[in-house]
Amino acid sequence: MTDISKLMETLSPEKRKLLELRLRKRGGLSNTFPLSFAQQRLWFLQQLQPDSTAYNIPAAIRMEGVLNIDVLQKAINGIVARHESLRTTFAVVNETPVQVIGTKKTLPLKLVDLSIFPIEQRDSMLGQKIDEESKTVFDLANGPLISLTLFVLSPNAYVLLLVLHHIVSDGWSVGIFIKEFSILYGSLIDGKKPVLPALPIQYVDFAVWQHRWMKGEQKKEQLVYWKEQLAGHPAKLEFPTDKPRPAFKSNHGSSAKQTFPKTLLDNLRRLSYEEGATTFMTLLAGFKLLLFRYAEQYDLCVGTPIANRNRQETENLIGFFVNTLVLRTRLNPKSTFRGLLETVKETSLEAFKNQDLPFEILVEELRPDRNMSQSPLFQVLFVYQNVPVGDFALPNLRVSNVEIESRTAKYDLTLVLGELPEGELSVELEYDTDLFDRDTIQRFLEHFRILLENVLLHPDMHIESLPFLPKDELSRLLVEWNKTKTNFDTKPCIRSLFEQQAAQTPDMPALNHNGFTLTYDELNRQSNRLAHYLRKIGVGPEVVVGVYMERSAEMIVAILGILKAGGAYLPLDPDYPLQRLTYMAEHSGSDILLTQRKLTSKLPKDRMKVVFLDGQQAELAGESAENLPLNIAPGNLAYIIYTSGSTGTPKGVMINQIGLCNLTLSYIKRINLKPGKRVLQFFSLSFDGSVADIFMALCSGSTLFIIPREKVMDISELTRFLKSNKITNFVMTPSVLEMISNNDLPYLETVVCGGESFTRRTVEPWLADKNFYNIYGPTEITVGSLIGRIEENILRNETVPMYDPIPNMRHYILDSRLNPVPIGVPGELYIGGIGLARGYLKRPDLTAERFIPEAFGNSPGERLYKTGDLVRYLPDGKIEFLGRKDFQVKVRGFRIELGEIEAVLDKHDQIKSAIVVVREDIPGDKRLAAYIVATDGKVPRQSELREFLLKDLPDYMVPSTFVFLEKLPLTPNGKVDRRALPAPDQ
Repeated sequence: MTDISKLMETLSPEKRKLLELRLRKRGGLSNTFPLSFAQQRLWFLQQLQPDSTAYNIPAAIRMEGVLNIDVLQKAINGIVARHESLRTTFAVVNETPVQVIGTKKTLPLKLVDLSIFPIEQRDSMLGQKIDEESKTVFDLANGPLISLTLFVLSPNAYVLLLVLHHIVSDGWSVGIFIKEFSILYGSLIDGKKPVLPALPIQYVDFAVWQHRWMKGEQKKEQLVYWKEQLAGHPAKLEFPTDKPRPAFKSNHGSSAKQTFPKTLLDNLRRLSYEEGATTFMTLLAGFKLLLFRYAEQYDLCVGTPIANRNRQETENLIGFFVNTLVLRTRLNPKSTFRGLLETVKETSLEAFKNQDLPFEILVEELRPDRNMSQSPLFQVLFVYQNVPVGDFALPNLRVSNVEIESRTAKYDLTLVLGELPEGELSVELEYDTDLFDRDTIQRFLEHFRILLENVLLHPDMHIESLPFLPKDELSRLLVEWNKTKTNFDTKPCIRSLFEQQAAQTPDMPALNHNGFTLTYDELNRQSNRLAHYLRKIGVGPEVVVGVYMERSAEMIVAILGILKAGGAYLPLDPDYPLQRLTYMAEHSGSDILLTQRKLTSKLPKDRMKVVFLDGQQAELAGESAENLPLNIAPGNLAYIIYTSGSTGTPKGVMINQIGLCNLTLSYIKRINLKPGKRVLQFFSLSFDGSVADIFMALCSGSTLFIIPREKVMDISELTRFLKSNKITNFVMTPSVLEMISNNDLPYLETVVCGGESFTRRTVEPWLADKNFYNIYGPTEITVGSLIGRIEENILRNETVPMYDPIPNMRHYILDSRLNPVPIGVPGELYIGGIGLARGYLKRPDLTAERFIPEAFGNSPGERLYKTGDLVRYLPDGKIEFLGRKDFQVKVRGFRIELGEIEAVLDKHDQIKSAIVVVREDIPGDKRLAAYIVATDGKVPRQSELREFLLKDLPDYMVPSTFVFLEKLPLTPNGKVDRRALPAPDQ
């Protein structure tokens, strides 16, 4: 059969071979009928997972009073005799599945006596047994596909459990079964002949009719509608999950329930009436609005089932009739809820007009990308049952429904709404437990209720602004998790912290470089002499001084001397291209440069006042070694670090004294640094990680060990350095840390990891005997704003959560319209507090774009930094890093704007266009790759391109791979499709 063949095309070769083998083993039966299209899909799915119970439909009724079990059995057999679907099995004839109608018209009734258990245990035993029986694995080939179990609780209390396979039944059919059972049982008890209206057709007649209908013109018309409606539909709903999506859907599920008040439902009906819509449409519009606010996805496809019994002949028939419609909505954030409701109403009405086309045919025609981990076209189902299901009557018995908790989930989420007899709204959310935690689902239901309440209060408010967070959750997000104010007992600048430490531990070693050691007193005195000299030549508050030096003790003396003079230091890495260094020196306005004689041939700027720390010792020795009078305030500039810029030029981040002090004291306290500890100075001075290295060591009484650059680049040399110098603490990027063995570092006590995201693979080797801390923070908020200790018991899946904010820093996770997002939902991280940078030097436009006014604080003038990082709050207040919103990346700890590399490549006369991406073809090994379209087919050599880039960019920004293409792949809207770029070896 072509339908099955198309489905088989989606399988892996192994699964296809297994299914073909099963098909060949079956066949040769007569008196057979075709499957309906819905049955074909379920049959196919059951072949893939023969032991699956995902498509079982359980229902149970409690009966209290006098029950005649023999009559109950006769009534059930009467229903089985009446409906061929309940006697149907499924065989394979000529590799085609067919329906086979059985002649046996009786069904065994299983009796389970629970009255033997103590009365206080019976309810729990009943729940356990119902769960077990509901997981009956049906054999589609041999049947029966219905099971009945009668649980005896006492001589006057019973529960009847009915379990049907979905391939022969649906929800409507369960209602028919119970209704007919009531009639038959009542008649038999009264001694009357049961009278039920004759069935004009059986289910197989419907299946045959459906196949004929598919050959008619109406099918073609409806197919045209659906193809137009779903053209360019989103591949999936980007709904945030608690856990990574597995490769294969297991259908493991559960459900959470709430009851919304009658007043809410009544008011929703009133609004629906005013807008000429149904309650179904209003609730669907509210549901889609909440999905939009969670996923920030403007184009949504949600499935909804329809009874598909629009012909009188099928109304009283048991069988699998239900069809599924895909309701697509394109949301405009500036629309009001009334406007959204009108859109949903129009879409729904058109869909109902075209409801006869089987969903399975639609999937075949549209051919969406098939994925074994999720359903095609939609992953969320919306079900509205607007007819209250009341109790039914049986002679001498009180009868009530028994709720059965769902243990399966066919979709990621299924929202089932129903009107209760009391007028309340029953709300049940079935969810895939491989994706979601129960707390998340409970919060979603609470958000749905609050959103509907606000829809009624503000139907003309923009949907992007309608509130849906409860007050307690909003308080946690904005207030409780940002109670970080701490008053440190300290002076207002970093030099005071160092001088205080030098006074406390004057004879402790402060610096070690190549075996040469300076005590705290010696370092303080040397930096004081330089500071006195710098003051004389004009260095003071807001004066920027360049530090153009190799790693050395002199480099640290230079930084401290500038800060003691009241100035701000500008790190200039000698390994950077001269053009880039010159730009930074000129743009910063720095007229004084501290350097070393060996670097004379490559000075970044002419006409600068150059001070050689290794050539002017005699002159500096004549200066005073005493601490200078304090001449700065907390808001004065401490340093400027240039970071990668998306426009092609680096941007200077200005950090104030108070932010540097706050960071230093926070890290020292959190990591418990103290005299005697030995800290590695790992990072380049032009990388803000060096700030943490230097100041947390020198303001805590620890010894700072300066490692030569060549040993940083060689892992074996780095490991030997750490071991031979008995390093106890270091800060390092994950990409370097993963190459170091913990076994080689017996003296190491504390690892601090940051600069880029990492997984548990990075962390686990260090947890047994090391303190492991994770830090996060962009350059714009003084190195880091989140820090926490990682322990085995808090590792979450493969990701490593961040921890607490450092003192005096605030964090907000907001959507694109600056609304707080719920717990567990991704949003962009905005950071405020003492550590916030002043802004970008001489870039008021960019500063205004990235440093925005804070809307949540009480102090006027407070700002937030827009990080561009996607994160989410976990239920305990921890923050989980998810990725970037833009094209900024982190590679080996360096922050890189891909646009800056592309801007330099565009200057090459042999390049027509270029795109730079980060590839991770080997897990954990991130590399830059440039995709280039050459001008007139003239392809430059890769070595030439590297040399060209190194004139403007540091080596860490030069792609390791260049791929030449005839043209760049484009998306339908004309943008470069980065996902379609080939792997470098293709």
